[in-house]
Amino acid sequence: LSFGGDSEKYLLWIKGRTPGGPQWAEAAAVKLPANVKPANVELHQSAQLVELEVTLAVRKGTSYTFQKYVAASREGWGKLEDTVTQAKNADAHGMNSLFERHASAWHELWKADIRVEGNDEVQKAIHSDLFALYENSTIDTHWAMLAMGLTPYYFGHIFWDSDSWDFSALLLLHPDRARTLANYRFYTLDEARSLAQKRGYAGAM
Repeated sequence: LSFGGDSEKYLLWIKGRTPGGPQWAEAAAVKLPANVKPANVELHQSAQLVELEVTLAVRKGTSYTFQKYVAASREGWGKLEDTVTQAKNADAHGMNSLFERHASAWHELWKADIRVEGNDEVQKAIHSDLFALYENSTIDTHWAMLAMGLTPYYFGHIFWDSDSWDFSALLLLHPDRARTLANYRFYTLDEARSLAQKRGYAGAM
């Protein structure tokens, strides 16, 4: 739908729509190494590509660290127009600050836990499953829990497992995340009723 960048602020952004689906946006703020000054920075953009081409002189045996801060959003989750601002703010905070906030958020999630005494293997399995639930759920949206999470398996389909297994565990440990799964069923209820009617069933499908 739109794209652009800023060669002076080292920013890139794109906005689009999935076929038959929601709008989405993504932005990236690039941070160059502190110990170099670029000789030239060019912005290249087209409907297929948005990129920054940076030319700089380097010394043999010296390490140079580039950082890229990416923000993404879609309809129903965040504000599309805020994506560039979020990427810039992430750059301003720096990697260490972001990592500390990330770690703190995970520590808060793990305060709700299921503990098993005397069987380390079962405990590992439970923590592995809880990690999958936590990393693939969020709050204050109407997104469902995708089968196999963010992997390409099942192509993002949502099954009854989400309601029977994921919802019950989240309801016990993190009700705010469970609410998101309920929001999804409510948000798609009209379409589900329409589908059931087309198939000759009562109720929602």
